Amino acid sequence: MDNTVLPQALADQWQAQVQYLQSSVGVPHIDAIIDLSGDTLPCLATLPALSPQAQWSSLFAGLPESALQDQGPVLVRLHNNAWQHQQWLGELMRYYAGRHRLLLLVSPLAFSVLQQQLCSLTQFFWGNQSGIFRFYDPRIFPELFNHVLTPGQQNAFNQLGYFWGWLDRDNQQTWRAGKFRPHSDAVFQPHELQFTDKQIDAIGCISDADIAARMYTGTGLTPEVLFGRCLEAAFAAARSASGTLEDYLDTTVHNSGKAHAAE
Repeated sequence: MDNTVLPQALADQWQAQVQYLQSSVGVPHIDAIIDLSGDTLPCLATLPALSPQAQWSSLFAGLPESALQDQGPVLVRLHNNAWQHQQWLGELMRYYAGRHRLLLLVSPLAFSVLQQQLCSLTQFFWGNQSGIFRFYDPRIFPELFNHVLTPGQQNAFNQLGYFWGWLDRDNQQTWRAGKFRPHSDAVFQPHELQFTDKQIDAIGCISDADIAARMYTGTGLTPEVLFGRCLEAAFAAARSASGTLEDYLDTTVHNSGKAHAAE
């Protein structure tokens, strides 16, 4: 059995919660951000067959990476009152959420406005360099708010909707409340993410922790807890004038008496 496929019961529960949250704020659609990198499933191929036609766009549109649109994030808007949209959303949850390639947003913004905002947030600048900001990876999305983004940068995401949703490494529903203000007179302009050296270092720690967490098996820890310990070790190593990440992993993971590195 493919353990990346979400059990039907979990997908149904998640979809029901999505509909509840949408109803609570009066938004009749859900925006799904799908990471197509390394995709082997015919996600986009089935979109044109939906009735009514679903709005969708690559978040690489207009960026230097636009030639890689079929390997990047895609924004799709699905409506509650269209049964084909809901059926497609259920399949999306089953086959993409368990692979950590699906991030949801409950947003009342016009699709074109939301797409423009998210495109701008997909790119970051660091000095004279630029790169892709993979906020759409639900495994790291919450850590970006905890360790990387400034309050102003967080607001660039928060103002886009009422709720962000994803499944964590343990396949548990997680929701982050946004700060959309329905009567705000603010004009949405593309937000440019300018990162400092410290922010780039924090992103590096998150990446190191993600890689380290995949090295261990038989720890007796859930994937989410294991990642948390690896992240703690990564930041401790970065703060230390001596000692390596492996040294700190010895303390946070190895010394649990249960962990052993995967062969």
